[in-house]
Amino acid sequence: QTYELPFWQNLVATFHSLPLALCGVIISHYWGWQLWEILCWSMILHSLLDLPVHNDDAHRHFFPVSNYRFISPFSYWDPKHHGPTVSTVEKLLVLVATIVTFGMIESWIGKSLLIIVNVLYLIAFLYLVKSKVLDFREQGAGSRQ
Repeated sequence: QTYELPFWQNLVATFHSLPLALCGVIISHYWGWQLWEILCWSMILHSLLDLPVHNDDAHRHFFPVSNYRFISPFSYWDPKHHGPTVSTVEKLLVLVATIVTFGMIESWIGKSLLIIVNVLYLIAFLYLVKSKVLDFREQGAGSRQ
């Protein structure tokens, strides 16, 4: 699989690296590069939220300092590791974040992008429910037996 090749693993590790993103925050703050600083902070936030939701496919969040991979008991996609539940929580967090930030966004482009992201998440959620990947009735009934 292409994803497993060293080039791609190192590229993914670079963009999930907390030490590299923190260095980016420090450097961009020092030089007054506000957009780069925001980008680096968003990389840190993404990595911190990403860390607890990868099981078999865990990233190296401390690259290049360490090749350690935190193997979480949860996965955002794998049903063997609570994937449907984690995926639902993720979609709800995106909705809540949109509600909180929508009023802060002044640009109609920004507001449109928030709406588009939420519509795409809604479509994905409805698809998963329809395809019975997320079947709350069966999960609830199974847990009572």
